[in-house]
Amino acid sequence: TLVEEAERRQRQEAPPEPPPDYNEDHHNLPDGQTVQEAQAPPPEDQPPRVLLDPPTADTHRVVMAFRTPQLCIEQEQLIYYLLGAAFDFDSSKYGTWTKVDVLRLKVLEVLADTKENVRIVNQMRTQLKSEDQMQRIWLALQIIAFSGWRVPTYPYRRLLLRDDVPEAAKAAIESMLVREQWELDQVGVEKRRAEEAAQRVEATRIFA
Repeated sequence: TLVEEAERRQRQEAPPEPPPDYNEDHHNLPDGQTVQEAQAPPPEDQPPRVLLDPPTADTHRVVMAFRTPQLCIEQEQLIYYLLGAAFDFDSSKYGTWTKVDVLRLKVLEVLADTKENVRIVNQMRTQLKSEDQMQRIWLALQIIAFSGWRVPTYPYRRLLLRDDVPEAAKAAIESMLVREQWELDQVGVEKRRAEEAAQRVEATRIFA
């Protein structure tokens, strides 16, 4: 470590011989961690990473609005509108533009009536109406993923089968499905642990 190196220099000792399996990766490891530990897969209780950037400050405020009980109740319809804007843009009179305007009004209903909030929500509307599909996709997926809503498993699996969905978007969607399955598995693990604990308590009572 750097501390040991400084102490060695003060004593003017010769540098120690590196171990036989030493390589340059050791330089970048925290104190006490081996290369094998650094290369080991993550623990089973660590959730898989979702391949989405975290929301910006403005988007985070929109996400917080979608987390409110008023909008959580309507999440199924709102997810339909968001995925429609992202993957099935419709420029007709009652198509994507109308649905995005509905999203805008819904968000404004739960946010404080300030100029800053109006600016942020109008920015959301502009992004969801953008000609840049990836811009629409990333915003829609961020809102759905970080709002804490139920993962729309069936719509997501349908998107994975479509040839017109960009590969980067498919990778993000697949990572969200993997994370959802992990969370479901964790519920099962916790349930089994609770059952085993209850059985041990019961066994203790029997033999007490």
